[in-house]
Amino acid sequence: MRPIFLVGLACELPCAVLACFFSDKDVVAEEDDADTDQSKSGKKSSTNVKGFCGCTRKVIPYVMFSSSLLTAFGSGMTVKFFPLFFKNQLHMSPANVQAIYVAVPVSMTIMVQLTQIVGSKIGRVQTMLLVRVIGVSLLVSMALLVDNNITVWYYCVPIYILRTAIMNSTYPLEESTIMDFVPKDTRSRWKSLDSIASFGWCGSAALGGFLADKYDYSFTFMITAVLQGLGGVLLLLLLPLVPVDENFKEKEQGYTALNDPGNYQVDQNKSPESLNNADGAMKGAGSGGTSSLSDMQEPLIDRV
Repeated sequence: MRPIFLVGLACELPCAVLACFFSDKDVVAEEDDADTDQSKSGKKSSTNVKGFCGCTRKVIPYVMFSSSLLTAFGSGMTVKFFPLFFKNQLHMSPANVQAIYVAVPVSMTIMVQLTQIVGSKIGRVQTMLLVRVIGVSLLVSMALLVDNNITVWYYCVPIYILRTAIMNSTYPLEESTIMDFVPKDTRSRWKSLDSIASFGWCGSAALGGFLADKYDYSFTFMITAVLQGLGGVLLLLLLPLVPVDENFKEKEQGYTALNDPGNYQVDQNKSPESLNNADGAMKGAGSGGTSSLSDMQEPLIDRV
């Protein structure tokens, strides 16, 4: 095993060296916080959107973190013991077990792309819920196979690969959802909470090992499925709060601008002719005509 450890450490060194070239000045410029600007100016903020039990969009990061914590706690109970399951229950050789862990990241790469496509069509939260249902169902099916002594690799291994790829494919959607609904000055704080989820993932392995020794692998699989299912139930709270369209901020800001006259003020320096032309254009648009603000010779209003 010593040569294997040394080769693994040698492969990690280039990654560590490349990380030294990262620079904060090259990051994408942060967008203005529209909700903060609106709240400061006294305008209606999108955080006032109401969901189940009167929840507003302020609870979104807390719900996402709680769901991730439950999922991580449940996953930690079984993930570390799958190699032993393959070896002891499916009687697979170490080389075959490692071949599984070669196929898993490839499958995850494919599933990440698919979930992002689906998320853009039906919504991020909806996609996360769909993925959670499929992943939990696959884990339950594996537990039922073990309970019925159907421990053959051509049943369990494909289920494991598909289940692992699906359950780990929504991380980009989860991150983007959290970042969309937290102030930009606290994003790093929420990101740092991932370490707590990682601690729960590692700490629950001790409980998973105890349950696997006292009962069996299928019992541990079921406990994991229950915890991951509870994490999915929490996501139901986000359905009325997170819009399907990922570009909702721009659209909500534009909607507020068009429907809230307080967001605009008339530029007194504009000529009376331009004001009359603009007034006629707006009346034409309101009566179903084809005139629009783009038809004006001069802009009527300036954004405050």
